[in-house]
Amino acid sequence: PAEPADSKLYLTVKHTAYPVRQFIGLYWAYLGPEPVPEIPPYDLWVRQDGRRSVHVQPRLDCNWLQPMENSVDPSHSRVLHADVVMRRGGPPLANTTRGLTDDVEYFEFSEVSVGIMKKRVSKNGHVDEHPLVFPNILRHGNDTQIRVPIDDTHTQVFFVHFVPNPDGSLTEEDESVLPVTYFEHYKAPVSELHPFTHFTMHDVQPQDHMAWETQGPIATRANERLATADRGIVMLREMLKREIEKVQAGIEPINVYRDPSRPTVDTNHSVQMGEWAEINRGRGRAAAQV
Repeated sequence: PAEPADSKLYLTVKHTAYPVRQFIGLYWAYLGPEPVPEIPPYDLWVRQDGRRSVHVQPRLDCNWLQPMENSVDPSHSRVLHADVVMRRGGPPLANTTRGLTDDVEYFEFSEVSVGIMKKRVSKNGHVDEHPLVFPNILRHGNDTQIRVPIDDTHTQVFFVHFVPNPDGSLTEEDESVLPVTYFEHYKAPVSELHPFTHFTMHDVQPQDHMAWETQGPIATRANERLATADRGIVMLREMLKREIEKVQAGIEPINVYRDPSRPTVDTNHSVQMGEWAEINRGRGRAAAQV
């Protein structure tokens, strides 16, 4: 504005900008190379037989991969969250070290088209099964938890909660006025990092935030001792490395969608590993031909 009125400088100067879309109560910016992909049509995001709300978690002071690795570690909940399970009507804690671990029959992990399906089967027959949607989403019931990196050591977590209509009727939803809840911080003082801060531990999410942040802003993995229950974490790391290598080779990673008319993606019942391996082989052949 301070240039002369007849200056042509404005023709040579451009501010960096990124395409943005409003979708399910959030603004989505794309910061990658063109062409711009479509926002994935995941089932809980595009279903019209219910209502959505957005829950914004307090800022997480650690790298985004720490909560994602936690998403394929179902054994942690039998220990870290055992007191919450008990308060919600679960069995009393006989052992505070193992928590409810001995109530588990087995854990199972499988690669599916959207990422990794984790499964925990309890000795009483209860089955808890839900997917990690690669690379940064956990689906649990009717919640999708989106872990958005702010930078290398800070992450913003958004919950998109879907409540289906009991009668299955369709709902016209105004995305610009979706209910939004902002959660209070789980630690005090807010500005400090472990060990100079105190975490509240009254529920699952504060307990998770504590476990994620106390690994450090970026977890040091060199001294890990991974065990049998860490199979999902190993699978995620192998998948992440594989998908990075695909991008480096000019091949699109999983969960990139180009067709705006693509049908809804069922994240809870996606293609199983054998079929997905064949799909990946087909993609590899197509890329080689190109």
